[in-house]
Parts: sequence; C-alpha cells; structure tokens
Amino acid sequence: MVVGVTGTYPIIDYTYYDYDPETFVVDIADVDVSQLPKTLQVNAGGVGLVKVEPISQGRGRSLAKLEIHKAYLSKCMVSTEGNQLMVKVVGGSDAPAATATPAPLPIPASPAKGKAPEQANVVQPPKAI
Repeated sequence: MVVGVTGTYPIIDYTYYDYDPETFVVDIADVDVSQLPKTLQVNAGGVGLVKVEPISQGRGRSLAKLEIHKAYLSKCMVSTEGNQLMVKVVGGSDAPAATATPAPLPIPASPAKGKAPEQANVVQPPKAI
C-alpha cells in the first residue's frame, strides 16, 4: 500500500515518525490541506484509516499532518520523487498477502497561501468484482 501526496512543487520539507506502533505520522510544510476530507477509510494493504489535518499556520507557513493508522504492525518507508512524497506501508508478520496492483485515487486540495494548488492521492488496490 502506498499513501502519497502530490504537489505543484517538490515536497522537500517534511518530518516523519512512529507516533505509536499502530500510527505513522508525516508532518509536511508549505501545504494547505484544509479543503481535504479529514479522514479516508482505506481498510486495504495494511492501512485502516488515513487522517489529514492542518496543524499550524505560523510564520507565514502552513503545516499539515498526515496520519496513517495501520491495520497491523508494519513498517513505513518514506520517499520523494519530483513533486511526490510517498509512504509505502510494508507488511509485518501478520500481514495478508497482496493480491492487486495499486491504482491512484485523487483528492483535490486547496493551495497554500502564495502557492499553487496541491493534490493528495491515496493509492489502494482495486476492488474485486
């Protein structure tokens, strides 16, 4: 499972950490997520729920928190490529086997002050027919 944020500009200012064994957090600077849904129920690929919320607007910069609530103990790996920040959730010993290739589900976001619009995407496996 990959949870990603895509912006108009490269995302270079972020911090990530395990809040607790079931919650992984990425704090991202210079993005405005105030128009996004606060929660997205995923229930796939080891991810139960994704929360997105603005947490600060100090010193002329916006800061957003991306919380990934894991369905089981797993590791999260953060990477960036161009305008994308991606969090890959990789299974632990309790992880069910993956059966599908992920496909993006776009969610539009509002621009941060003085910035071009940002877009958040959650990538999840396609639904079985």
